[in-house]
Amino acid sequence: MPRGEGAGDSPSGKPIGRSRSTELVVQKFGGSSLASPEKIARVAARIAAERAKGRPLVVVASAMGGRTDALVQLASALSDTPPPRELDALLATGESASTALLAMALEELGVPAVSLRGWRSDTTAVAIAAALGVPCEIYSDVPGVFSADPRHVQGARLVPCLRYDEMLAYAERGAKVLNEDAVATARELGVPLHARATFADVEGTLVTTDVPRASIVGVAMRRETYRISGSSDAVDAICRVHHGVQRREVAEPAPFAETQFDRGPHDAQPSNRPTRHEALVVLCEGATPDGLEGVVVDGPFATVSVVGARAPKLQNAIDAALEGAGIACREQWIDATSATCVLSPRDAIAALCALHQALVEGRAVTHAPEGARA
Repeated sequence: MPRGEGAGDSPSGKPIGRSRSTELVVQKFGGSSLASPEKIARVAARIAAERAKGRPLVVVASAMGGRTDALVQLASALSDTPPPRELDALLATGESASTALLAMALEELGVPAVSLRGWRSDTTAVAIAAALGVPCEIYSDVPGVFSADPRHVQGARLVPCLRYDEMLAYAERGAKVLNEDAVATARELGVPLHARATFADVEGTLVTTDVPRASIVGVAMRRETYRISGSSDAVDAICRVHHGVQRREVAEPAPFAETQFDRGPHDAQPSNRPTRHEALVVLCEGATPDGLEGVVVDGPFATVSVVGARAPKLQNAIDAALEGAGIACREQWIDATSATCVLSPRDAIAALCALHQALVEGRAVTHAPEGARA
């Protein structure tokens, strides 16, 4: 693979890309791949098979599927604003448990393994890969990055390769296969990422620099998002204390700024939504009262984004696709790599399907796809 602008090099200057069968590689397994003892045993068998071929591995494990959410609920039952240090310590037990169980399963197969404690497994895996000067493989229950969520869009296509900035923009706007912090760290440290399926032999998606830029990467959505707006200082305070808040400067009305906050998985059901007051508490937990003066919370609403180099030039096509599907767009946000539509949460999946159908599949949209409305 050709090299460009120094990216794709390890800290030592050694070029790194797709891993070969006998080279050291860091493999990270997601929570969906470790959701039960049976799945942990299957992951262990996969690792053992790799080791039998003589391939050296460093394995990083996420918490078992659903475990992190359960730990957050436990913390919330005791405190509305748990201390960040203690919350981190609590959530780290999820990774510690899955890593220990995976090590046990490997020992049963005759593969020596030692578990080490960690937290934020995706970023940890990237950091380890950077230190070793090797690629990082991220395994989950999907074969790689798709042009839309394949659970909702039947025509979604596997994307074979992406540049770091494309993947980061896609993740920031709702694509969930690769964690945006991990992608940002990989870009900074020059670590190629390879998203693959845990239990299927599919090539997956390579994220690096030395690949052609995509005119359209895909369409991403956030089902339940809240906007907070206020003075720049107030917004800065919220961004400092709440991981996941994204800041977006707006020209009007000055001098205010806007942020958006995704409350959870984009396929979560919209039941038991918090009131505006409760949303304000969630968004602003840990900030001081002085830092929250003048902040306004708006939502919930959904965002659907077309991502790619051509996306900012597709406003007319986006409007036509949504109009054809009978979907009202409240407003549009345009930047260098994406065009985002703000709309009702009930229209999110229908909009996702309509935009993908028109802009990725190249088919006309005359009505909302059957069963697409939530």
